[in-house]
Amino acid sequence: MTFSGRDGSTSSRTLLRLQVNLPVANSALLPVAPFIPEGFKGRFPIRVTLRDDMKRLNNRSLPVTLCYGNASVKGVTSDQGETTLYLDLTGNETSSINVKLVIDDVTYASTDIAVRMPTRRFVLGRLIDPSGKGIKNAKISYGADDKVISGPDGYFYIGYPKIYGNMKLEIAPPLGYEKTDYWVRTSGEPVVLPTIAATPVAAGLMGKRIAIMAPLSFDNLIRRLVKPLMSAGAEVVRLNFPENQSRPEYQSVLEANLAQSLDILLSFKREISGSISVRHYHRGGRGKLLADALKFSLSTDNPPIVINTGAGSDYEISHTGVTAVVIAFPEQMPPDYPEKLIAHLAQVLKTGF
Repeated sequence: MTFSGRDGSTSSRTLLRLQVNLPVANSALLPVAPFIPEGFKGRFPIRVTLRDDMKRLNNRSLPVTLCYGNASVKGVTSDQGETTLYLDLTGNETSSINVKLVIDDVTYASTDIAVRMPTRRFVLGRLIDPSGKGIKNAKISYGADDKVISGPDGYFYIGYPKIYGNMKLEIAPPLGYEKTDYWVRTSGEPVVLPTIAATPVAAGLMGKRIAIMAPLSFDNLIRRLVKPLMSAGAEVVRLNFPENQSRPEYQSVLEANLAQSLDILLSFKREISGSISVRHYHRGGRGKLLADALKFSLSTDNPPIVINTGAGSDYEISHTGVTAVVIAFPEQMPPDYPEKLIAHLAQVLKTGF
């Protein structure tokens, strides 16, 4: 929603969360591993998924309780209707454990988890980010062509014959993290509980929202910038730039001001003469830091690329709440300069400048 003032001004866009409390009749419990190994001591993860009476995912944050034996554990599902809860096991369990999902004193799901000796290598792993938070939707390949996907909180299970003492895991995390290989190494023990830390491509870009405004003639160049930014975990927002209007930047700036949580606005344009120019707000700030870092990076190229940096009077610089940087290309310049600048710009953005 947006709000208009009596003076004709328009507020930033405000998002109002509307939640329809659908039933949770078909909610489900899914143990990360198909059984509990005998002697397992510690926390055994179970995925909780809320589903409505049509078995559709119920995107709802709701308090839930797992009841098992004489114990229980409480938790809250995420806004996606999922969470991972844990059974605290002593290692003395010998028979199957019945687990119930209770919501508002009503049991909506129940499952029995067997307790037995594993006949295959039992690997219950977790993929985490540098802060220790689980990473979901990572593809983990092993063996000839076996694959699993990490679930909420980053847990995954694989099993393979015990004759293989070691096993290579090829891990492809979601955007923002580097692919990596991890070796499960054992000395014959049947149960392995690895915790694997994923490495961000560029921690400074992870989760950042970058807005771009540019004419259609820049599309190919913008694509070269968007790909590395998204691979590093950034979200890129392409603003509408209606070139059929006399001042298309007005619409782009309006969209930027209505958007929420933008970190920076990059504006690309062409000018008749001069050299490559990178302009920022006259008081400096993050825009000046980016311009100076880009100028230094280009000076290290072979041969060095010289650009002009300084305060600018462009409409988008002075009329957006978010930091705005204008990158202007002259009509006449070496043909490889735009691509080189984009490559350097991507690297500078990854550093957090």
